[in-house]
Amino acid sequence: MLRMAAQTACEPLAHQLASGAATDEHLLDQLILPASLAHGTSHFLVAELSLHAQAAIHIAKLLVPEVQISEKRLWDLFLIEIKGIGHCVQADPAVREVAVLAEDAEERRRKRNLQRQFDKKVHELLCLKDTDEGAEGLREALATLAHELLTACTLPLSSAPPFSPLSEGRVYRRNRAGNGPRRAGLGAPPPPS
Repeated sequence: MLRMAAQTACEPLAHQLASGAATDEHLLDQLILPASLAHGTSHFLVAELSLHAQAAIHIAKLLVPEVQISEKRLWDLFLIEIKGIGHCVQADPAVREVAVLAEDAEERRRKRNLQRQFDKKVHELLCLKDTDEGAEGLREALATLAHELLTACTLPLSSAPPFSPLSEGRVYRRNRAGNGPRRAGLGAPPPPS
């Protein structure tokens, strides 16, 4: 009994494999409509042209009038040639608008992060002490900050004007009482001696 059930199940498979067809009758009907929409010519070699496949060919011709489908008999096989229309999906304007809005939001987020990093560096620079070590640290930090600022603004470094506000004299910063220059080392005059 089990042997008969196995033989019954394997006979169609053995017939399909012996035919030399690349596509079986159950798969062909599922490939016809996508091949009608595809770009170029699709070739399917099948042992039998089932009623499902014939119905799929008829439906494809109704849905895609420009498609060209030919059926040729080659000995014991059928060759189905489908010249597709090369359909391309057009993006919905609403989908495009959402994508543009997402890109804009990402760009604003990136700019905010860059601004936060810049503000943090400036805060660190303004907190340096009014000593020779602080002045040296400020010179080094400003050189780094100028480079990072130019990089963030996507300007080539070679096109930037020479920037060295600390080339002469001491660096002054606002003291705790709020007196003194507003920005340390950025062209503010020294306090009276």
